[in-house]
Amino acid sequence: MSSLNLGMTKAEVVGILGKPISVIAKDRVEYLKYQTIDMGHDKYGHYTNIGMIYFVRLTDDKVDSYGELGDF
Repeated sequence: MSSLNLGMTKAEVVGILGKPISVIAKDRVEYLKYQTIDMGHDKYGHYTNIGMIYFVRLTDDKVDSYGELGDF
């Protein structure tokens, strides 16, 4: 996410972050959903997948905001 900049195109975002896990679009606005996966251990020593959900919002194919859902 730190490589993204406002004004980037969808193609540039996908080139950096890869294919999103889902896309939601309505009219001129599109949301790209990404999830990080961090392998870790729970308190019992079992492997767990801990991930954060991030969104990239594009208006007219230009990034106008990005981050966690509560960030914008």
